[in-house]
Amino acid sequence: MVKRLGQLGNRLFTFAHVIANSIENGYSVINPNLDQYASYFECSSTNNFNGYPISVRLFKSTLFNKVTLPLDKKIIFNLASSFTNTFIKNSSIKFITDQDNDYEMNSPHFIENAKNKTVIAHGWLFRDKKNFNKHADTLRKLFKPIELHRTNVNNLIHTCRKECEILIGVHMRKGDYATFRGGEYYYDTTTYVSKLLNIKELLESRYNKISFLICSNEPVDVEAFTTKGLTVHLGTNHFIEDLYSLAECDYIIGPPSSYSTWASFYGNKPICILRNKEQLIKLEDFEVYLYKGY
Repeated sequence: MVKRLGQLGNRLFTFAHVIANSIENGYSVINPNLDQYASYFECSSTNNFNGYPISVRLFKSTLFNKVTLPLDKKIIFNLASSFTNTFIKNSSIKFITDQDNDYEMNSPHFIENAKNKTVIAHGWLFRDKKNFNKHADTLRKLFKPIELHRTNVNNLIHTCRKECEILIGVHMRKGDYATFRGGEYYYDTTTYVSKLLNIKELLESRYNKISFLICSNEPVDVEAFTTKGLTVHLGTNHFIEDLYSLAECDYIIGPPSSYSTWASFYGNKPICILRNKEQLIKLEDFEVYLYKGY
């Protein structure tokens, strides 16, 4: 994989799809594009993926890996692809791009090349629509955070659950969402308060003590929630710990984001995607994320 794939959620999903396809079809994978996130996960931090032929390092030398980290791999891909296609016939190297659309890795073309050649893949939408769900449990094991972050997550969740019967994870994504798609999914605090009250109303006939764990990339006005009778906790504000804390909640809610959908997938917990400010939340809107092509 030779293209940096946006932020953490996108990179995890793409890598997971590639791994699922490689396990199913028996070829090796090198993905250096987890780069700055690799140290946060047990397998990628040690480059030991439980015996699978998977690596996040291009070179054995740590120095070489650090030197190549900032390089623009898109430029390298285009130059190398052009050179190979122009001057080298019947090359053992195959360059494949997703062209910014879902690329079905189970196509005979891809599988044949992956098994018999060195495939250099460029893109963030390589997908295995059949085997992602099949190998879901293995993928969860391969992307377990390191012990430090697991401990911090466990401590936070333990604190939250001491005073509730059910815990709702809230991905309150702001920051970059102010400009993403013209701010379509950038919801103000008032909107989140109303949605949490909506959820509380749905659940209070079943549970006496309902708490919310809010994880955000901006400061949270806790008083705006508590004055409305909502019991809230805040995440640790570490992006790995917030992600895996959401995965430990009973339900998850948030705007469309690969970050919170990864939490749903990893924790096997139902998520409700908040697609607009006027959305009335229903319990049937919550479902565990598994790959459906979106």
